[in-house]
Amino acid sequence: MRREIAVADACKRLSKKEQEKARNGQWRLNKTWADLAASANQHPQWFVQIYRYLCGHSHTSYISTLQLSQAGPAEQQRFVQSLLDIGCLLASHFLNNYARLSEHVRQGLPTDGDSRLALERWHISAEQMARWSSGERR
Repeated sequence: MRREIAVADACKRLSKKEQEKARNGQWRLNKTWADLAASANQHPQWFVQIYRYLCGHSHTSYISTLQLSQAGPAEQQRFVQSLLDIGCLLASHFLNNYARLSEHVRQGLPTDGDSRLALERWHISAEQMARWSSGERR
């Protein structure tokens, strides 16, 4: 896989220093989470908030323990649904971005049917999120 990464156009566009960092597992290349989100066409503020939210649960913060311990069945169902929604949105962005970098992935993406509809439904751009967060619903 390292060989594939090294010959990829995206890798070649990086400086020599960045290429070295990427090969050594420093894939963030000194970018912030907001920078990475913006480069993936995610709304930076949304991504940072979701990242913090998920970290709170994965690292068992006080608030996540309190939330989960006091949640009834309806709240637990909403929590699970929100995690599924986040996962679908992130997976859609990942697949679309990865497909731009790899012909093999691009060929494997569905071109029609329910899978294609799901991929398109969950690919919400940064511009759409900005409009929605400002109250615009189109």
